[in-house]
Amino acid sequence: MCKISLILPYWDRQEAANKAFASLEKYSDLDMEVIVVDDGNRRPFVVPDTKLNVRVINLPLKLRPKSPLTAWNAGVRQAHGEIIILSCVEIIHESPVIGEMVKQLEDIGESGYVLAAAWCPDDGIWHCHSTISVPTCPKGTGIGFTSALYKSLYLKAGGFDEEYREGAGYEDRDFIYRLVKAGAKFVTRDDLAVIHPKTGATIQWEPGAFDRNEKLYYSKWPEALEALKQTVTFLCLKAGKAYGSEYVNILKDMISRNLSKDILARFVCMTDDIQGLTDGIEIIKLPEDLETWWGKLYMFKRGLFRDGERIVFMDLDTLVIGSLDEIVKYEGQFATLKDFYHPQQLGPAVILWEAGEYASAIWDEWVAEGKPRHPMGDLWWLNNLDQGRFRKDIDKLQDLFPNKFVSFKADCNPYPPIGTSIVCFHGQPKPANCMVEWVADVWKIGGSGMVELDAVSNTVKETVAKNIRHSLSLGFDWLHMHKVHEGQAVIVAGGPSIKDTLPEIHYRHGIGQTIIAVNGTAKFLNENGIIPDIHIIIDARPENALFIKESNAKSYFLASQCAPEVFDTINDCTLFHMNTEGIQDVLPKDREANLVSSGTTVGLAALVVAYMLGYRKMHLHGFDSSFEENHHAYQQIQNDADRVIEVSVSGEKFKSTPWMVKQAQQFQELVPQLVDDDCIITVAGSGLLPFIARQMS
Repeated sequence: MCKISLILPYWDRQEAANKAFASLEKYSDLDMEVIVVDDGNRRPFVVPDTKLNVRVINLPLKLRPKSPLTAWNAGVRQAHGEIIILSCVEIIHESPVIGEMVKQLEDIGESGYVLAAAWCPDDGIWHCHSTISVPTCPKGTGIGFTSALYKSLYLKAGGFDEEYREGAGYEDRDFIYRLVKAGAKFVTRDDLAVIHPKTGATIQWEPGAFDRNEKLYYSKWPEALEALKQTVTFLCLKAGKAYGSEYVNILKDMISRNLSKDILARFVCMTDDIQGLTDGIEIIKLPEDLETWWGKLYMFKRGLFRDGERIVFMDLDTLVIGSLDEIVKYEGQFATLKDFYHPQQLGPAVILWEAGEYASAIWDEWVAEGKPRHPMGDLWWLNNLDQGRFRKDIDKLQDLFPNKFVSFKADCNPYPPIGTSIVCFHGQPKPANCMVEWVADVWKIGGSGMVELDAVSNTVKETVAKNIRHSLSLGFDWLHMHKVHEGQAVIVAGGPSIKDTLPEIHYRHGIGQTIIAVNGTAKFLNENGIIPDIHIIIDARPENALFIKESNAKSYFLASQCAPEVFDTINDCTLFHMNTEGIQDVLPKDREANLVSSGTTVGLAALVVAYMLGYRKMHLHGFDSSFEENHHAYQQIQNDADRVIEVSVSGEKFKSTPWMVKQAQQFQELVPQLVDDDCIITVAGSGLLPFIARQMS
């Protein structure tokens, strides 16, 4: 093992240093020197009684604390070790971590940067952990309260930038970027934890110290500034005893699972009690004179958040059941809910705003008025601010995002409308005691239940447009509206239940009903003695040509967006056009097209194609939208990597995938329209969609 140098800056924490040194005795068997850099204290550091090899470096006397980066740089310059451990003098090692960190570093090589997790008992949170992202720093980095690296990497990165010396904070974030630029490979060892106590700290930073370094940081690292602009801060308030820590933890979990991974987010809790809060929650302590809901006005105080920062506040009894991606893109100054029962009034259970001068007036004017109280709390203040003009001028979330925000009492009878993202609970019951099963499925860590799943094209729009232009050049007939007739269509999708309903499919085939296969079901039917009358494909990926190559059908109906490779497998087909975004720009203007508006799956498209062909009696098989073991009744490797989720409907639980759930949701929108046009639709088999269909009937 290489020689190690542990670098500890020191400023006026002798008692804390003594406790920390006692915990360092467990490293007496390591080839390690401990370098304490006394950063100019008027009361010099005194080396505790220890077996460790300790050296003290004294920097010039100073009268006020400064950023410790000069101390780290000075310590590294005089270090004899090949491996450097950067830490703080008050860090307590309850278990030995340095030896394991060094082994990890030696395995990685000279580009390695290994961090131990750091727990702060005073705040009850992790200061360093793999679950903690450092705002405006690259993912997977982390600030090192105890970190190991080769001295050569430290020098390659240029050490700490001493321009930050006269301010406070941000020198460690700058160091992260310098390490990234030097090619560092970051590894955070959550299993190796140290304790970072704050008790006994005497440093009082002068006003503006953090602002100075913040401005320097963003001027040096434009990518950090860009990340800041793209980061959304989610905020909640827990004051008093009305709500336990589980409300905060579950709210964070619901937000996380309904936010795309490419959206940068942080989660902040404003509270007077930090006990029980989970990892990854940042804390803003409430002033002692702000009881219950009055703390909600404090969140608008200027300086708590950086000007321009985008904030999303949610009450703790908010239920998040659908995607937040569209909502967090709001760029206005201030938006909140209209009261669900009294829409002329505000209902600030959810608030979106841009930190800065506009929102800060809410707090400033309340303070200027002497912090008046009212039985209606913050609701009263926001509704009457500026003689009520504030209420009239700001954006209303229900107007900006129709159907995204609903009331549990007013709108969930018994379920939230399709498309809902946020369900607001006001009064009683609360999510924890409402005794409704779908709420219980959502309101828990790792919850499932109702989710809104955006339809994501599996082929880029440019490729789809190119495919359409190619198919138009082939001269195939287009699908047109046929006269209504008495024929019956049997539409066979690939759900596992078609193995059970195959006898009924054979029966309907035997009495002359039209068999319509989608994708791989044509091959399945061939293997079971049936040649489909129609084979339908809509997917734009070239690999779907296999669906035709491996099967036989009497005729083919192909979406114009199918890949050229699909058309290469047939001599003739009927072409139809999906009502996808931008298709009107591609289709010729001098020819009428009957667009298929069905949803995102080929099974639903087949219903509309059958309708256009004049069928008004349709029998669906294999529309399971769920599965137990295999996602299809036959092998279909295109779906092997689909994300599996659990869905609950009326007490029944189903294993499904996002696209299957979307199909079940779109089925509920499409089928009533067909029924209104005198269609009779039966759904055979088992699974999520058949279960929903039986409830609809």
